[in-house]
This record gives sequence, C-alpha cells and structure tokens, in this order.
Amino acid sequence: MSEPSYEHVYVSEAFEDTKDLPEVHLDVLGEHIDLPNLNSPRLPLGIVSAALELSDGGDANKGLRTFIDYFQATQPALWRKLETEENGVGWLVGIIEAWSLQSGMDPKA
Repeated sequence: MSEPSYEHVYVSEAFEDTKDLPEVHLDVLGEHIDLPNLNSPRLPLGIVSAALELSDGGDANKGLRTFIDYFQATQPALWRKLETEENGVGWLVGIIEAWSLQSGMDPKA
C-alpha cells in the first residue's frame, strides 16, 4: 500500500497581508481590559463565530455563551467582578456592545 500524498496548506491570500487592527480598550467596573479588535484576522479562534454573528448585524445576546467562556478564560479579574454584580448579564451584554462598536461594528444594525 502506498503512502498518501499530503497537500501543503498555506495562509489564505485574503489574510496574508492583513495589518493588525488596533486593540479595543475598555474600562468596566474599574477594570481596564484590552481586547482584540473583532474585525482582526488575528482574532482568537474561540470567538470567531460570535464575532461573525455581530458583524452580520446580529444581537449581542446571540453567541453569549462564547463570550462568557472567553471572558472567564482571559479576564478573570473582570469575571469575578461581574459575578458579584446584581445585573451581571446586563454588564456582559454592554461590554460586548461596546467592544463591537469600538471594533467598527454596529451590533444593533
């Protein structure tokens, strides 16, 4: 039996020469958080589907689970503060809306 032939894969030309977009900086409950631009080709893969939902004019509530997982993993100090807030979900949706607006998206479009 012969060995299979494997095709080399390269970065898509559409993303090869893309420049980094500026990070988004937010002040939430006294926590300064630095987030990747949601339009960046270097966006963490774990939140790409949620970012695509927002870029299509989707509601910030859609994909909320993805953002929850992201903030728990990458922003533990902020997450602890959100857990003590009476309206933690409202804060979370507000963060997502501000993040998308600062990334050049309109989450309510």
